[in-house]
Amino acid sequence: MNPSIQNISPLIESANLYSGELFFVFRCEVTGKKYASFAKLRHDKPKVEQKIRNNFLGGLFSTFTRHEVAKVKPVSESTWVSLQEISENPEYASAAVQAFSNLMNHFFWNETTDKWEAKDEVSVEKNLEFLARLKSYPVKSPEGRLALKKMVVMIIKADGRIDNQESIYLHNYFGEESESLTELLTSNNMQPGDYAAVASTEEKETIYMICWSVALVDDDLDEKEISLLEKFRKELGISEFRGEMIRKYAVMYYGYKSLSTVRFLITEEQVEEKLLNNLINLGLEKNDLDRINGYIEKN
Repeated sequence: MNPSIQNISPLIESANLYSGELFFVFRCEVTGKKYASFAKLRHDKPKVEQKIRNNFLGGLFSTFTRHEVAKVKPVSESTWVSLQEISENPEYASAAVQAFSNLMNHFFWNETTDKWEAKDEVSVEKNLEFLARLKSYPVKSPEGRLALKKMVVMIIKADGRIDNQESIYLHNYFGEESESLTELLTSNNMQPGDYAAVASTEEKETIYMICWSVALVDDDLDEKEISLLEKFRKELGISEFRGEMIRKYAVMYYGYKSLSTVRFLITEEQVEEKLLNNLINLGLEKNDLDRINGYIEKN
């Protein structure tokens, strides 16, 4: 079954227009799982790299919301769009279908109910350390949340580019903790006392892991980001050994999300080959890739 505005409308929980892009939150009626996705208001098809990035960010969003560390909150700079407007506006309807198409590897068409339903990804959640850690050791303390907020913003700003998708997902991750997107993106950098204020070792490691996942999102990890991540590791008091383990958790999750997107959406071998080379350069070995492939085949 191909997605259409008619059969995906029941899944659309919210839509917000921001700088020429629509930010959708899709909610499975059966499981309650939520996934988020962007679509530009234009007719040219997004590049494969953009689809991978969108799906990775959407997966992070669903993970955070499922573990109750975020609420969907439209930024003050955006405009809420009703389901009626989406149905009546061909450009909005096309954007909704495109946004859902970016997430289709998370859904299946149930021929009995004639509905899209979220896939059961429990086996992946149990076995991927990234997801298991987010569930077991979420960042909940005020000190941890403040440190995480500042560090993630520093990572996003490190390459000198802040785009709509990073900004909106970031804003939704911190929910009611930020008054506006502008305030969030102009917040002060970390001070030595901010690192020390995070008392929990578990929270420190989760913060470091999330920062790595954010750095991986744009598929362009540069020296500034790597240097900043190394500074975070040292300031948080995480050993080189633990830091490497945590970094790998983030890379494994990025690999799973990226490869599952490529396998589901396209058949361009050169794109997958480039992605595999990138994952190997990030430190994944054959057994790691075999694990990822096993999760993809199960889902």
